[in-house]
Amino acid sequence: MTIGAGVALVAVGFLDFALLPNLTGLIIGVIVIDFGVQLSMVSHQARIFALEPAARSRINTVFMTALFSVGAMGSGAASIAWVNGGWLAVSLLGLGAALLGLAVHLLWHPRR
Repeated sequence: MTIGAGVALVAVGFLDFALLPNLTGLIIGVIVIDFGVQLSMVSHQARIFALEPAARSRINTVFMTALFSVGAMGSGAASIAWVNGGWLAVSLLGLGAALLGLAVHLLWHPRR
């Protein structure tokens, strides 16, 4: 539940960026996105650390490597969006990525 709430907050932050393209919107959006990312990340780590206590450092290495790699791809995509559509395109890209992540979270049910 907290993972979904965190991802939803990230989507709300990017929606704020798209709807309020000014300093106030930027401040509110950054705070909301930061809270959502932290909530989701801590919840993910709590879940993965419960998988195998003896392998926590290895699991965290994979988690952080994947997180960094996807973040780097997002930065590259945002650069392309900026060149082609400016702030609105970047905001919509972030919103789309967050909504995709939320859909995967809600629809994916691995075997336990």
